[in-house]
Order: sequence, then structure tokens, then C-alpha cells
Amino acid sequence: MWGEALVAVAIVIPALYLIFQPKTKCKVTLWLLIVGLIGGAFLNLNFWLASGYTSPSSDGLNLLMLVTQVVGVLCILDYNKKV
Repeated sequence: MWGEALVAVAIVIPALYLIFQPKTKCKVTLWLLIVGLIGGAFLNLNFWLASGYTSPSSDGLNLLMLVTQVVGVLCILDYNKKV
């Protein structure tokens, strides 16, 4: 429960900061967002391994969220190289 809450905070707070302060290039914010996305991907992978076989929606939805979070991390890392 605490892990999910911390991952949610680590994703939501930096995302809101970047939405409302788009011109700032704060590396700490981007790294906190990366940590949150990696944590979320880890949680989705664990849940998929534990119960992905139980239903098609559980399988597809967790894989979709996992891929979305991995793509988010890759995009942020690519953005960091350009800045």
C-alpha cells in the first residue's frame, strides 16, 4: 500500500510541476519522475506476473501501463541528453 502511494506521489508531483512550470529545467524533478515511473513499472510487472493469467483485461491493462511507463522513462532520458 505504501509503495503504491509513494509511486503515485513521485509521478503526480513532478508531472504537475512540469505542467505549471514548463520553462524550468529542474533535473531533480525529472529524476524524481523517472524514479516514480520505474517504481510504477516494477509494480505493474509484479502484478502482471502474479495475476496476469486470471483475465484478459488484467493481462492487457498491466502490460499497457508497463510499456507506457517504460516509454516515459526513455523519453525523459532522451530529453535529458538534449538539455
